[in-house]
Amino acid sequence: MNIFDYEFPDDRKYLINSTPSHFWFRKSAEPNHYTTGLTDFFQRRIGEIYELTLREKGKKLDPGSTLGLVKAKNYSAILKAPMIVEVIEVNNSILKSPKLINSAPYSDGWLYILKTTEDGSLAEKNLVVANDKALQEYLQKEIDNNSLMSSDCCPDFMRGSGIARRKPKNP
Repeated sequence: MNIFDYEFPDDRKYLINSTPSHFWFRKSAEPNHYTTGLTDFFQRRIGEIYELTLREKGKKLDPGSTLGLVKAKNYSAILKAPMIVEVIEVNNSILKSPKLINSAPYSDGWLYILKTTEDGSLAEKNLVVANDKALQEYLQKEIDNNSLMSSDCCPDFMRGSGIARRKPKNP
């Protein structure tokens, strides 16, 4: 499904109210296991990703803990754990080639397999399917606010987004 010209496959759920992360989740065969990655919206708005740091396998994280760091030309985005999770598997291919997130965010560019430990739930109130009107409304707000896009200066940590915007170099 396309929303505002961004791709959102129907076979997964999307975390709303999660600037800057824009995670997607697809249920795995194991109970409470989810393959997760970053949406097409995220990768297209942030630009070409050149560096990625991810938490290691076996790490247990509380909500709001740092899950990873994504660096692009004009942004560094800290990825926060959206709920209590355990890292079951890390996609080592994207550590070697972070641009896979740009070229294939829903296939080869996945980040982790996570196990939820929060009563087996994935904070369902903030997870929606692609055709849910709440996703469209959330994306409209992100677009209106120029989320993940700015040539302005400085870290935006005061508003809690976890985005560092770099000031363009003067010619």
